[in-house]
Amino acid sequence: MRGLVARRIFLLVLGAILLSGPAAAQQTGTLSGTVRDAQGGILPGVTINVSSPALIGGARATTTGGAGTYQLTGLPPGTYDVAYELSGFSTLKRGDIRVLVAQITRLDVELGVGSLQETVVVTAHRRSSTLARRRRKRTSRRKCSTRFRPVATPG
Repeated sequence: MRGLVARRIFLLVLGAILLSGPAAAQQTGTLSGTVRDAQGGILPGVTINVSSPALIGGARATTTGGAGTYQLTGLPPGTYDVAYELSGFSTLKRGDIRVLVAQITRLDVELGVGSLQETVVVTAHRRSSTLARRRRKRTSRRKCSTRFRPVATPG
């Protein structure tokens, strides 16, 4: 009799554990989509940052794959801010994105080309003092050797 009771308790506990897994997994949602450029081309390597007060432990991030797609799973239900960043493109921010329990929220976006910035670094080297002195001597000799000639004026 004791063996039968122990077996039933074991099966009840095992069933509770197995059934709690899918129930817990359904307490979250998913955010997914595709990132393209203005011409419709896919953009791999885009960083997607997701933030929300619903997230425990701070913001989450992912990057788009080779097909320009992304997927963030296990998001608690709530309202999210999503930012898309890629070098050479304008950063795109979307707010008030709702993620629901056991639902896939699809968010396809298009990134525009950003402004190109170029940095030019100029490095100056100090010339040796002997070279500078030589140049000054040549310049001063030229100034001294210049003579004015009288110009005849018609009279």
